[in-house]
Amino acid sequence: MSQQKEITAFVLDEFSELVSRWGFQSPKVSEEDWMTRIDYIKGDLAFEIELDWRDFDLFVLLVRLENGQLPSSYYVSNGRKCRKHLNNVIREQRWGQVLPAPLRKTRDVADIKDTAAQAKRAFLEHLERIAQAGDALFA
Repeated sequence: MSQQKEITAFVLDEFSELVSRWGFQSPKVSEEDWMTRIDYIKGDLAFEIELDWRDFDLFVLLVRLENGQLPSSYYVSNGRKCRKHLNNVIREQRWGQVLPAPLRKTRDVADIKDTAAQAKRAFLEHLERIAQAGDALFA
């Protein structure tokens, strides 16, 4: 199994409880040559895991949906913010400690899996606040 497939399978398994326990829709997986994006949608928000194969990194974002759909643009769509990194939301809202920044070194599969597990814990820790704040997180 390639590293990309191994990591993608791990992330899907790691976050499966978003569907089974927390009521998110089944994940939407979008693959490109250099990136895989996994979106979990619930209500007007999505939780997005971006696997960047060029930098071999994992990014965690909150996404404001447009008419129930993922926006076509990346950070701004129709003149409004539509994606924010989870760390930035936690920091802006003063909800506590953010995820540790990865050291800029050669990363391996174990590093990416560890980052995914930390991201899951942080997201679930703040899930209720995220749901309550909703669209206001993008103001």
